[in-house]
Amino acid sequence: MQLAAIANGASGRVCALEGLAEVCERLREMGIGEGVVVKRMSGQGTLLCLVGHTRIALSEQAAGHIVVELLPSAH
Repeated sequence: MQLAAIANGASGRVCALEGLAEVCERLREMGIGEGVVVKRMSGQGTLLCLVGHTRIALSEQAAGHIVVELLPSAH
C-alpha cells in the first residue's frame, strides 16, 4: 500500500521505493528507505510525516512512491 493511501495517525514500515530513480534517491537522502517506520501525521496534498524524531513534509505525489506495510496501531 502506498504511504499516500494510509490514514492520518497510521504507521507503516517502508517495503520499497518505486518510481523514478531521482525521486527514490532523494527520499533515501531524507532518511526514508526500506525498513524505516513512517507515521503519517496529517495532511492532504502535502503530508506531514514522522520519520524517527524528524517531521518531514511530502507531496502526495512523492508519498505515492513509498510502498509501506501497515503496522498495527499501538494503544
